[in-house]
Amino acid sequence: MRVDCSSFLAIKSGWEKIKSKLFLHCKNCLSYCYQLPRNLSNIFSFLEGFIMSNNNTQKLTIIAMLSAISFVLSYFQFPLLPMVDFLKVEFTVLPILIGLFMFGLGSAMVILIIRTILWVIINPGGVPIYTYIGLPMNFVAVAVFVFILWLFLRNRFKISHYILAAIAGIFALTVVMVLLNYVYAIPVFSKFAGYNIATMFPGGVSKYIIAVALFNLLQGLIYSVSFALLYWALRGSKVIKFKNQ
Repeated sequence: MRVDCSSFLAIKSGWEKIKSKLFLHCKNCLSYCYQLPRNLSNIFSFLEGFIMSNNNTQKLTIIAMLSAISFVLSYFQFPLLPMVDFLKVEFTVLPILIGLFMFGLGSAMVILIIRTILWVIINPGGVPIYTYIGLPMNFVAVAVFVFILWLFLRNRFKISHYILAAIAGIFALTVVMVLLNYVYAIPVFSKFAGYNIATMFPGGVSKYIIAVALFNLLQGLIYSVSFALLYWALRGSKVIKFKNQ
């Protein structure tokens, strides 16, 4: 019987490489675990300095104020389309966008989260089922719109970039809301609220989806125009400083 020495040597060489890599990974892991207490201490020291510094205290104050304003604006709503008059436009996104271009995407998400929590606690809308179905969808829609605008305008705010960002934001907002209505809202409303879109909405599900798409296109357009006017009105303010001017 003849043994292929070349194959044996290749297997042995491969095994040595695997052992070397495993040893290196174990060594790095042990080194990380050894340094973990010191790394955590550095992180906590950084957070303490972040919270206690004057600049960041001012930042946290402004974020809290924008969150409160966003919540107050949730009381001012109006319908756009008679066929879906339960879908209403609200301007809670405007303070979130101000926070976005003052402090960045993370701060905007914090404002959105605080606004949503306040909305659940203080402004339940009378019928909890509608609030608890619609609010997660509103959260996702606003988050998507905010993220798209930040993606296009994070470096510099230009009117040409804003137009492209607004178009992309409106399109993304509409697509997301159509999908969420189809896979989430329609089945949940039917099961828990006793409202079957297929039989109770004039024209059935297809007409309802068209109405949702039209509503969100118009809502995104209102968001875009409103914030453009607000941005240009505030860009010379001494209090509100946009970081991407």
